[in-house]
Amino acid sequence: MRVSRLTDKSIKAYKSNSKDEDYTEAGGFGVRVRKTGAKSFYYRYRFKGKVRFMTLGVYGSTSLAEARDNYNQAYQLREKGFDPMVVAKEKEAAEQKHLEEALKIQADESNARESKALTVSKLIDLYIENHAKTQKKTWHKDELVLRGDVIKAWGDRPATELEKSDLLILMQQIIKRGAPGQAQNVLEAVRAMFNWAVDTAGHLKATPFVQVKRATKKTKGDRALGENEISILWNELDEADMSDEIKRALKLTLVTIQRPGECISIHKEDVDGHWWTIPSEKSKNGMPHRIYLTDLALEVIGDLEPCDTITGERIALGYIFRCPNKKKEKPILEGSMGQAVRKNLESGKITVKKFTPHDLRRTGVTHLARLKIPKEWRERIVNHLPEELDAIYNLYEYDAEKEEAKKKWEVELRRILNMV
Repeated sequence: MRVSRLTDKSIKAYKSNSKDEDYTEAGGFGVRVRKTGAKSFYYRYRFKGKVRFMTLGVYGSTSLAEARDNYNQAYQLREKGFDPMVVAKEKEAAEQKHLEEALKIQADESNARESKALTVSKLIDLYIENHAKTQKKTWHKDELVLRGDVIKAWGDRPATELEKSDLLILMQQIIKRGAPGQAQNVLEAVRAMFNWAVDTAGHLKATPFVQVKRATKKTKGDRALGENEISILWNELDEADMSDEIKRALKLTLVTIQRPGECISIHKEDVDGHWWTIPSEKSKNGMPHRIYLTDLALEVIGDLEPCDTITGERIALGYIFRCPNKKKEKPILEGSMGQAVRKNLESGKITVKKFTPHDLRRTGVTHLARLKIPKEWRERIVNHLPEELDAIYNLYEYDAEKEEAKKKWEVELRRILNMV
């Protein structure tokens, strides 16, 4: 409908009908009254032979005067040969781009401030809680390393200020104290944490540790305790300066010939009579593993439902070697075994030649070989991945062979320990 001139009074008087209704001035400026009652300003014009319809604002949030100003600007653009709608879209796009750039600058500045304020100690907390615990079976090893040597050396330093030389110096310090294996552990844990902070979490822009190489040549473990050493160690563990749980976990490693980390994290629910089953989610190679527990192994594990010394009631155990913090339902950290061994070797509480908890597993395998236990049986006992043919086609569990071999080891171990 053509009108002479729109006014606030006339616009307010326009009522909605069963269909949209347009009220247009001679120059193309108008207001559309929709059937819902909503009213919007527009500019209808022709550009290059095509009718165009440009919205200038919604009545109520845009006043008539504002809408007329918008119309006048659009009309002038058309008179100069420009399409007002194209100009408006280009302006909107430019403003959006400017806003995005401003927001990006603001975000970059904020991230820079956060990164600068991110200390190594805070980064360790984030890495352990948000990644290691959920993605790594051996997260406790990373935690022990990072909260040990790393946090002592760099805890309060901003993560962004660390350089390659910092890690090299730290590794050399650890090697000088006679712990080359720990130096490698530090390298792996630090590199993994910084890679995560850059690639996954976005806490840092770059890591300085990409090309850091191991400080010592990788050597194959070759330490296995002889019969006399086994006997001395077994007796000295009873008087060693370490918790009863760690003493028993070390003995269980020797008796069962399993990985120290698996032994110290054994759970009551995984034990059924003479069999201990390590579920796939806990085993190193991702395969479930059944271990025959001899009488000596069960003796080391102890009562699965011990009596409370005060109340006399049975205690429902979870983890056999539980973390000292009773509020936390988790096992003792694997690294605690190595720390306890090193401490007692240094103090002279343990007098045998230097060894690691994993050497106890190697000791068991070595003596199984001496007892003529077939290689195929030994591989199943320690849960090493079988070769391709067996991995694909051989589904036999070897339970009978495991039991036979472990009973032979039990007899031999009791002879060595004078328990016969």
